[in-house]
Amino acid sequence: MKLWDARTHRRLATLTGHTATVGSVVVSWDGKTLVTISEDRTIRLWDLETHQQVALYTGHTGVVNSAVFSPDGNTLVTSASDQTVRLWDARVFRDLAALTDQVCAIAGRSLTEREWHRYVPDGVPYRRICP
Repeated sequence: MKLWDARTHRRLATLTGHTATVGSVVVSWDGKTLVTISEDRTIRLWDLETHQQVALYTGHTGVVNSAVFSPDGNTLVTSASDQTVRLWDARVFRDLAALTDQVCAIAGRSLTEREWHRYVPDGVPYRRICP
């Protein structure tokens, strides 16, 4: 999926991860997160500043067909063709940036992949976080 600047008509990034058609996109109320929903039954959250995937939500057994943030931005609501509505806690990913800054300051290094999966919420793909 390609992300474009509507004012300059310049391509900003290519967002990869979905394995089927992306049906819809939603921007968070604060303008920092992009949500993509797909026929591959996944919901992906992207940081609009870094263009990196910050979360992957799975659980629907049908095609995801809608997503919306709650007015306070703390909850992402999705629905799918499996006739379910799911509520996801969106706060954890906003707080992840603060967490990674603290980890880098305290440990002086990035987490190993094993440490990442132990301490970071499910759905956040492993990545090196410290410079």
